[in-house]
Amino acid sequence: MASTSTTLRVFIDEPPDAERAAQWALFDGAGRLIRDGRDKPAEWPGAERKEAVIAAMRGRLVTLELPPLPPARTEAAARYALEDQLADAPDDSHVALAPQSADGTLRVAIVADAWMSAFVAASQQRSLDWDRALLESDLAPAAPGSWRWCATSIARPGFVAAGRANAGAVAWPRGFAQRDPG
Repeated sequence: MASTSTTLRVFIDEPPDAERAAQWALFDGAGRLIRDGRDKPAEWPGAERKEAVIAAMRGRLVTLELPPLPPARTEAAARYALEDQLADAPDDSHVALAPQSADGTLRVAIVADAWMSAFVAASQQRSLDWDRALLESDLAPAAPGSWRWCATSIARPGFVAAGRANAGAVAWPRGFAQRDPG
């Protein structure tokens, strides 16, 4: 039997505001796009699940290689492994972990703690109950050992999605053409 559930994904580049429109997309249970638009929160369509897609410029994804760890120790080990990669103090970063893979790799999303706190507070203030928050760059996976430039046009800022490596937002240099890394 086909699933009738729906998922609303909303692009979040600033903490939600009742008067600011945001891009959204509604998907069916098979992940097919039903419709999309740009509206204020009160005008978003209803759905069984709501996902906040945090703009790539607000965070980054990294893949860490760690020895197999019990789940209770994973966050502390990830924070320790990230210390020399973070521009801010480790306590200034909100870190979200995916379950550790059998090969020991661990995908980690990193967002400034102050921004994440503002997002959570604004969402609560507007009664937005998110089922999941994910980084925009997590929706554009690249094959291992490759990379992908993601933007609406070459003239607009975007982000690099890298297979099993770091991914983050960048402003593409003017006049620089996309190149095949292989």
